[in-house]
Amino acid sequence: MKATHYFHGVKIPGRVSRFSVWFNGDPRGDTSSLSVVVDGERFDRAGRSYPLTAAEIDALITGPWSASTWGAFNG
Repeated sequence: MKATHYFHGVKIPGRVSRFSVWFNGDPRGDTSSLSVVVDGERFDRAGRSYPLTAAEIDALITGPWSASTWGAFNG
């Protein structure tokens, strides 16, 4: 599945780590229930990256979360 939107500096309430997440579909709008997490990474305080767990993917799908940078891929 191809990613259409990206979000970096994602913060999930209650978590210290930051995340970068790639979605198919925009998770912010009226069609947010149709968006799917394509890939992502969790970054700890030391800057090490880890793959997303099932619980983290669920938290990113159901929200709430915030991101410092986001956008859409052209084409």
